[in-house]
Amino acid sequence: MENAVRHGIEPRSRPGRILVTARRCGEDLAIEVRDDGVGLAEEAKAGSRRGVGLAVTCERLRTLYGARQSCELLPAAGGGTVAAIKIPFRLEGH
Repeated sequence: MENAVRHGIEPRSRPGRILVTARRCGEDLAIEVRDDGVGLAEEAKAGSRRGVGLAVTCERLRTLYGARQSCELLPAAGGGTVAAIKIPFRLEGH
């Protein structure tokens, strides 16, 4: 969320939109933060650069869930950026 505001919307001269979704996909929970901001820098599109916060978050997910997780930063169709995380779905107390 913070990255969507800071890197996507803030650099623009006009207002922007951020959409946060969470849904169950079979045995997984899929979470997306999508903005219509300035989009990814070229080095981020090529996967060669990630900010510290995103890198730490993705590493923590790998530590917690191993191969059962994914953490991606992608260009959004029509402009902007999508941060997508998938982790195992778990009911509270289970």
